[in-house]
Amino acid sequence: MPTLRLRAKHDRRARRGHPWVFANEAERDPLRALSTGEVVDVLDAKGHFVGRGLAEPHEQVAVRLLGGKHDDLDDVGFWVRRLRDALDHRALVYGDRRDLRVVDGEGDRVGGLVIDRFGPVAVVQLRTAGLLARQELVAEAVREVLGVSGAVVHRGAEPPEVWFGDVPEAVTIEEGGVPLVVGPQEGLRRLHRTVHGDSRQVLAPLWRGKSVLEAYAGSGAWALAALHHGASRAAVIDKAEAACERAALGAEAGGHELMIVCDEAKKTLELLANKAHRYDVVVLDPPPFAKAKKLVTSGLKGYRELLTAGLTLVHPGGMLVCATRSVHVSDEAYLEQLCGAAKKVGRRLRQVHAGGQAADHPVRPEMPESRRLRTWAFSVTTDAG
Repeated sequence: MPTLRLRAKHDRRARRGHPWVFANEAERDPLRALSTGEVVDVLDAKGHFVGRGLAEPHEQVAVRLLGGKHDDLDDVGFWVRRLRDALDHRALVYGDRRDLRVVDGEGDRVGGLVIDRFGPVAVVQLRTAGLLARQELVAEAVREVLGVSGAVVHRGAEPPEVWFGDVPEAVTIEEGGVPLVVGPQEGLRRLHRTVHGDSRQVLAPLWRGKSVLEAYAGSGAWALAALHHGASRAAVIDKAEAACERAALGAEAGGHELMIVCDEAKKTLELLANKAHRYDVVVLDPPPFAKAKKLVTSGLKGYRELLTAGLTLVHPGGMLVCATRSVHVSDEAYLEQLCGAAKKVGRRLRQVHAGGQAADHPVRPEMPESRRLRTWAFSVTTDAG
């Protein structure tokens, strides 16, 4: 098996357990000699074993470490063990709940592999060349471990396709007693995300008798959870027609009335604010505004504008829920934009809740990049009240 040695003074991160080896951390010639998707043992600068992984020598992340020196990455047993270990983690937190992200890449020590299970269907993402080369092994492990009747696979930029079995166009799932409708064969950006599930369990029961507006709604999970817990009325905004249809079906499944605006969220929020619409609770859960470090400045500007519109829409005495998925934006930088927005519109904020991604999206403390979501809820008042 080929080996790759890390350069002196560039091996500290990997020795501490970070699962990524960057190209500039490794000796150049041995790295260039590797084939894409090849299994490789990574050594520190002194020649000590660090981990075994899959190589992508032409990418910035040149090796993703998946296992130890006794793991055979080309044996289905390795993938079965990883999936069972991931399920054990979910069972510890959620018991026998099925509708979860059951494998979350690096968080479950299988970088590049993501699996959501919605009822009888698995939605699988294969994000690396090494996984694509081993997709039959992964498929066999999914069949054996997850107990699904069908699966959809996403291979990079390719459209999703049915991998095996029967996959319906829509599946009704449950989150905390709330029925939600998801489309397993939809694109990833439109797929229901359980990442906020734990925060919803904390916050939605506080909104009995309240009016709720959810922007960037997707399946409408925040609004539908609020209605389930007795909110007086709820509205959602999303520009994707498929998402609006899923939210409508979820409301029907739960026996709720839901106002749906199928349009661009930020523009709609600003329009509502200008027309003096107000809500007791506003939820802002946008996609990442800064997917790269070079986009942080423009991303922060976008967050400031969005937060300004959102805060304008909250009744004094109400609540703002806001989140960022931009790993390159620090908590401090985001909250600075929030404070600036609050000052601009004359609002006072007090924190009600601070959370992150749900336990089915595990954070690895040795890998800061695995902390992808930050969520806050604030009570909103004015100087007058």
